[in-house]
Amino acid sequence: DDISAQISSSDRKHLELLYRRYDIENILSAREGKSKFNPLGNLTQDEIAELLMHPEKFDTPLSRVLNAYAEATRAQESGETIDPFDSTPQSTIDVELPLSNQLWNTYYDMCAKSKSSFIRQWTEFEQITRNVIAATSARKSGIAPKDVVVGRGEIIELLAKSQAADFGLKEQVEYIDTLVQILETPNILDGEKRLDKMRWDMAEEFTTYDYFNMNRILCYLVKINII
Repeated sequence: DDISAQISSSDRKHLELLYRRYDIENILSAREGKSKFNPLGNLTQDEIAELLMHPEKFDTPLSRVLNAYAEATRAQESGETIDPFDSTPQSTIDVELPLSNQLWNTYYDMCAKSKSSFIRQWTEFEQITRNVIAATSARKSGIAPKDVVVGRGEIIELLAKSQAADFGLKEQVEYIDTLVQILETPNILDGEKRLDKMRWDMAEEFTTYDYFNMNRILCYLVKINII
């Protein structure tokens, strides 16, 4: 809150976008009836409850996703037919995907369009890293990686289909070997420490030429949450 009060409205939007991740976690937690709540999110518990109850009252990318799924559920329950000529924003949302996937897809799409180079680079790194972790865990559990990865594009397709140890990502992801080695660490605690160091180093790398600007502040906030 102290930082938010001292930056411009445009920079505040970057901060809110960075922390939108926690809103999604809180939304999914609330939908599952869990009490877990991360205070780092932009929305309060009451606001999330209202968003889930009446998503049509909001006008944000995430609320449009929630509204599309709510309308699809109502249509299914009532036997209504979806209007093929519906041109509302939510009509283009693929409700066949799990809601969690669609929310994360929307979040990563928002970040990819951000004017902040740090947010674009950091969230791409986070998406790849989280997907590699999920795909690796899925392999070990006998689950198809395609059922756990989130996102779109060539990297996601390789994660979903490749049988290679590095998921065939050597050309696309320069740090894939390091990440794979970390995930093979026998001691779980050591592996987590190595992963945190990798995340810290990447955050620093993304702000190499940023001194005191919004990218540097965002990097600082990311590192605080790694500690």
